[in-house]
Amino acid sequence: MTGQEILDEVRFLINDSQYTRYTEINRAYRKILRITNFNFLRVTSESLITVVAGQAEYTLDLTGIRRIERIWVYGTQSSEQHWQLMEEAPPQLWEEKKMSITQPDGTVRSDKPNWYKIEGTTLSLTPTPDAVYSVRVDYIQDIPTLARESEPLIPRAYHDLLADLAASDILSRSKDPIDVARSQQLKAEAMSEFDDLVGDVHPNRTYNIDRKPITWIK
Repeated sequence: MTGQEILDEVRFLINDSQYTRYTEINRAYRKILRITNFNFLRVTSESLITVVAGQAEYTLDLTGIRRIERIWVYGTQSSEQHWQLMEEAPPQLWEEKKMSITQPDGTVRSDKPNWYKIEGTTLSLTPTPDAVYSVRVDYIQDIPTLARESEPLIPRAYHDLLADLAASDILSRSKDPIDVARSQQLKAEAMSEFDDLVGDVHPNRTYNIDRKPITWIK
């Protein structure tokens, strides 16, 4: 559904064909994305950073980026080429790591970078790269604003949730008890479907097992 189609559904639900605001639709969109842990906004880019030999600091273009989650470097380990996860270092650990590769004469050893820190829009790497490396960044993009022609990034099967939540928000401000009751009904129906949506994007998995496996009793 496009933004216009969602707005049309909202108009139907609130019985107002003249309603034009997208404010409540975007508020509902933000709520759904938060509940689903921003899974539909996750992006992987190999072009955000170009790492070259001898350069330890880089300016990041954070336009449209909500949060950087991971940074990987493509390098060699045990004669195999693969992506290796770099670790983000807090200030104290960052200084310790820099000191560990600093020579007695003050020069810093160059190698494949393993650690990074981000201050503002500046990305710092250590060790200083000794060659050109491919870098991959996993990040969450900013929530796009829904308008007439745009479409939500959530699965199409759940687009109607946006209309239900937006209509619920609008009707909750009514002085008519019937509208308020309708608002509560729409919200309850939408929230009940959130479990299905979360299940779609977070399949059942078992993490951090702390019990030893046991043999089934025969």
